[in-house]
Amino acid sequence: MREAIDATKIIEGKEVKNFSLYQEDFDINIESLRGKSVLDLGTGRDATFVKYCLKQDIDIIGLDAQNFLKKAKSELTRGHLVRGEIQNPPFVKGKFDLILMRASGPENLSLTEVEDILELLKSGSELKIAPFFLNYPSQIRESLVKALLENQDRIGCKVSIKSGRDPVYKNLKRCTVTIKKL
Repeated sequence: MREAIDATKIIEGKEVKNFSLYQEDFDINIESLRGKSVLDLGTGRDATFVKYCLKQDIDIIGLDAQNFLKKAKSELTRGHLVRGEIQNPPFVKGKFDLILMRASGPENLSLTEVEDILELLKSGSELKIAPFFLNYPSQIRESLVKALLENQDRIGCKVSIKSGRDPVYKNLKRCTVTIKKL
């Protein structure tokens, strides 16, 4: 006879696994998030990163454009999941200490859209985008990084790139782009 599967353990396992991906890509941990107001842009179907952070008493909001956020909503996430577009986020300027975009956002994210996202940050705060494939066939993201680097003084930010090889797609240069608002 098969043993019954505890669904809460599966969900908690997904949350921990998802957090570890964020931890690896963004070089963060729970302690580094404490006391910060965090926005997860493109939080995704199950909002597992947001749920894990909420269980750790982290001040976080997840934003996603998809209807499937209804599925992720629960008593825990009430007021922490918002439906909206990355291009027109429904938040006041200067609200967040950290904005994370992991495996989300349109492939053709423009410099203007990044500037709009930066408006949501407090001075001295960061927007982190990962994984960011610089030699991805479309070249779109590579041109965005180039535009960010060329315009960082005008925008009032400092751009840094941490790169390495993707563990799965060995021919792709995988990066985390950090944009610090000055």
